[in-house]
Amino acid sequence: TLADRVALMRKGKIVQTGTAEQVWRHPADEPTASFLGCGLILDAEITDHIARFDLGEAELPWAQNGPARIGLRPHALVADPDGELQGEVSGRVHRRDHVRLLVKIEHREVDAVASITNAPEPGQSVRLRLDPDGLAVLGDHPCQGE
Repeated sequence: TLADRVALMRKGKIVQTGTAEQVWRHPADEPTASFLGCGLILDAEITDHIARFDLGEAELPWAQNGPARIGLRPHALVADPDGELQGEVSGRVHRRDHVRLLVKIEHREVDAVASITNAPEPGQSVRLRLDPDGLAVLGDHPCQGE
């Protein structure tokens, strides 16, 4: 459970304050994003609230236009037979209500999630879709340093 407002500290200094949603959607920097679960950070361009980066594009109604760094949490990529990305499962771990996957896509491995009932096995092909709820836009934003 989180409070109405959150302050994140590093080395005894406050690096970001805001509501839980503000901090979750807009981590101040890469170390903060990593602390908040972003395992992969990519360059992106946001136009008309659509973030485009090398894994695809996602609508982010809360994001401002311009160049950006996008953080992906494990649930940013979801196993979906209609997904636009394709890869090969290299590992999987059962969690309480889902399966975490490690998936090889072209030149990198990414985290993804699948439902328990249809999670692919290592070595199997899997299609993935982007889930905007698993994305964060790093850097300056209105809630930083309030």
